Amino acid sequence: MNDVVLVALIGAFGTVAAGLPAVLIERARRENNGDHAIVRRKLRELGLQIEKVSTKIGSVDGKLEEHLNSHKDGDLVNESNRRVKSGK
Repeated sequence: MNDVVLVALIGAFGTVAAGLPAVLIERARRENNGDHAIVRRKLRELGLQIEKVSTKIGSVDGKLEEHLNSHKDGDLVNESNRRVKSGK
């Protein structure tokens, strides 16, 4: 009788010992996939924000170029975009 109990306990322990790493690996894999999904979403959001900034920079770049050309021509452009002669 003791031998049967001992064999059963060794078998149960062996099953748990073999199954536990598999369960832990699967859990870690699921958590890793979840973490990657969060990072992927944040990178997409960041990409959209960068596109908006790039668009704004392009707009500012054009306005700056116009302003610098106004100085070259001796004209200034005020905030309402009306051309005003500099004091020539």
